[in-house]
Amino acid sequence: MAVRNISRGESLSARDFGVTRVKMESGKAYMPPTPGVVEGREATRTMRPGEPLLAQDAQPGEAVKRGTMVIVKAVGKGWEIQSKAKALGAGTVGDIITVEDSNNRNKFPARIIGRGMVEVIVNRDHTTVDK
Repeated sequence: MAVRNISRGESLSARDFGVTRVKMESGKAYMPPTPGVVEGREATRTMRPGEPLLAQDAQPGEAVKRGTMVIVKAVGKGWEIQSKAKALGAGTVGDIITVEDSNNRNKFPARIIGRGMVEVIVNRDHTTVDK
């Protein structure tokens, strides 16, 4: 259940919800009873303290917004390189978007791994995947 007032579109965190017993209504899909499942999701409606959280009340939030600068990670055995690039797409964690290097304007695919963070997609011979 919500422990504070939550506005529609607001990013949710585990601190916004508590676990308590509620009278279940038939035909409603409730979120699992662990507050952490809402982390990073966005509220689809306004909620007041004490209201139970339904599955449709929390949708995956965009981790990357189109046109924003993101941190790009390239990781290999024993090394990691970070740089910045412009997101040419938007999405949630796990989505693949195109990003543009801010220095040379090269475009390449990257997987969203967190809020404002992407990881370069490489194939087995460690070169960028062509798409």
